[in-house]
Amino acid sequence: MGAGIGAHVWWAKSHRSRVARAAAKLVAIDAPPVRLSEGLFLPRNEVTKGIAADRRTECPNTVLVTGDCGAGKSMAAKSAFKGQQGVVYTNFNCNPTDTEPIDACWAAQVLQALGMHSLALQGEAALRVLKAALQEIQRNGKQRPVFIIDVDAAFASAQMCELLRMCKELGADASLAHFVVVATAAHTVAGLRAPLSSLCAKLVEIGDLETEEAQEYVKGALRKWCAAHGAVITQSEESNIIDKVLSKCGTRVLYLKVTCHGSWGRCETLPELNAAIEADAERFERWAVWGLDKFLALVPATAARAQQLEVLRQFASDSKSGTLALDRAASAFGITESRFIELNLDSAPGAALPFTIVFGTRQVRAASVHAQRAMLKQVAAWESE
Repeated sequence: MGAGIGAHVWWAKSHRSRVARAAAKLVAIDAPPVRLSEGLFLPRNEVTKGIAADRRTECPNTVLVTGDCGAGKSMAAKSAFKGQQGVVYTNFNCNPTDTEPIDACWAAQVLQALGMHSLALQGEAALRVLKAALQEIQRNGKQRPVFIIDVDAAFASAQMCELLRMCKELGADASLAHFVVVATAAHTVAGLRAPLSSLCAKLVEIGDLETEEAQEYVKGALRKWCAAHGAVITQSEESNIIDKVLSKCGTRVLYLKVTCHGSWGRCETLPELNAAIEADAERFERWAVWGLDKFLALVPATAARAQQLEVLRQFASDSKSGTLALDRAASAFGITESRFIELNLDSAPGAALPFTIVFGTRQVRAASVHAQRAMLKQVAAWESE
């Protein structure tokens, strides 16, 4: 009897100790670094304000950050809390086949991020400790922590719904924390069936850079390259290179980063720099062609070619008519909305997604200027048959 009581007292003390340690770490942990000095990301003030706005409000909504692959979602989420404390970033990669609940899986990864790796060996559930730590922070009147959850590309829509419910319980319902969930709009978010309002979530979509932002991005990278290589160029030459990059590669952060901070790093002369722009543009277009080919190969053979031609022409348009409702786009290819989302995702490995699906409006558009060019090629090929 005495041994049992002693063990219980020891366990209670250990629990309190773990909770206190977790609470202290949650309050003190620094926001993840943002490598602005490398010129890899241009902070978009309105976007970052939208992400960080609810940190000090009671019962904060979950912020759901969406956008195309390479649009800069993760960097925007990190940038929103740059220099702050109490910000925990996790790259959440819970396997869709895992039997462990989403909240338990997430809590274990948070404690790992806090350096409390041995907790599982001490026989106590990570979620229990984390909730108790958040409650202690709240009782002590300290600023609630921020959790940036960057979900893995394989994350299923059903898992996303479960994750957002957990965020609602700990955030909007209990006001214990502020949650920012970074997801890929093309599949994980587009497949959600529960309305965002019921999950107390607000949507922040990260699009491609505006032309002026992209020009500044390329200008900074070009001047950095010139300084490193002792190159002197005229203002006219600078403008021509910037215009060439934007016309060939578009304004998505990923493509600009690959060219300006990847390929240019291997160039020694201006001719090599220009050749790298051409080579990258061809590579990006190959990815887009492969992605569209994979998508079309999975479409039923019975789908009407005339309807497919019509929608591909629309998607390839630079005007507002290049956006279609998801149900109409799916119907043109002879498939359901959910199947359209699946096939778009299935086309990605080793290639580029052909379509962007905007969850908030359930609209579809070409995923990039490279996807538009691939669609124009496909239209021309079909018309020549």
